[in-house]
Amino acid sequence: MQDAVLIVEDGVVTEVASRAGELPADAVRLDDATVLPGLVDCHVHLPFDASADPVAAILAMPVPAATLQGVRNAQTILRHGVTTVRDVSSPHGISLAIRDAVAQEWVDGPDVRPCGTHLTITGGHGCAFGIEVDSIDQIRTAVRSQIKAGADHLKVMATGGVYSLRQTPEDVQFRRP
Repeated sequence: MQDAVLIVEDGVVTEVASRAGELPADAVRLDDATVLPGLVDCHVHLPFDASADPVAAILAMPVPAATLQGVRNAQTILRHGVTTVRDVSSPHGISLAIRDAVAQEWVDGPDVRPCGTHLTITGGHGCAFGIEVDSIDQIRTAVRSQIKAGADHLKVMATGGVYSLRQTPEDVQFRRP
């Protein structure tokens, strides 16, 4: 849109319009700027750090500290232009708590869409903190528990992964008996 005006109130774009007439004295001119909509990151683990082994690091932390680390990461993500994240598994309901804290405006952060905790087979990919399930009844119970906890979506480790020892992404984890 050429010759556009963005009206920003309290840090939020409230209107986009064609410029008509003179700009107010407090207007900020950004003639050569490009406006980009908020980005979406579809694969995050909010409380993880950037260490070589983030799973071990997060499991060694007290839950309150891991939650605060997740909040700090969410705030950093937002400052970098990501306005929505899909957290694809965090232990102890951390991503659910961060989602709720952002929604209640207790903390700043992107819109968080958490799965809660992922499902895996016993000893499977992500078993360090995933919900281990091996039967149809266990899967059903685990799915219901994640929905009850408030998960926005579910994650099932259907295959091995690049992070797990002795597994590859080609290894089928869930299969019909």
